Amino acid sequence: MAGYLPGFPRLNTDGNSTIAVDNGQNDSDVFVKLVSLSSANAYPVRQFFIPAGRSFRLESLRQGTYDIRYQDLSSGSLSRSAELSVTETRTYQGIRYTDLRLTLYKVRNGNMQMYTLSADEF
Repeated sequence: MAGYLPGFPRLNTDGNSTIAVDNGQNDSDVFVKLVSLSSANAYPVRQFFIPAGRSFRLESLRQGTYDIRYQDLSSGSLSRSAELSVTETRTYQGIRYTDLRLTLYKVRNGNMQMYTLSADEF
């Protein structure tokens, strides 16, 4: 079952934005980190597991800049997404917030460019 990993903190939980991470196109389980890029040093704010063929939704995200880093648990390969901008804007009707969907693909032409990572970047 997809979900947060026990023992790891859940940070940046005071927002309204969401990111759905879809591993439905893959036959491998993945270990995933949502990494904050909003300060001088990048750091993970959520760590979770998604089985092959499933997805997981991150909720209550604070606005900021993030990326998704993940390890394919079959091959061991490490990848990261491009930067993801999460914003919130107050309007007369309420709060307009980010609602992203990121699909993890092993094949080219997914909905997000992925980049290879070294172990020390993960």
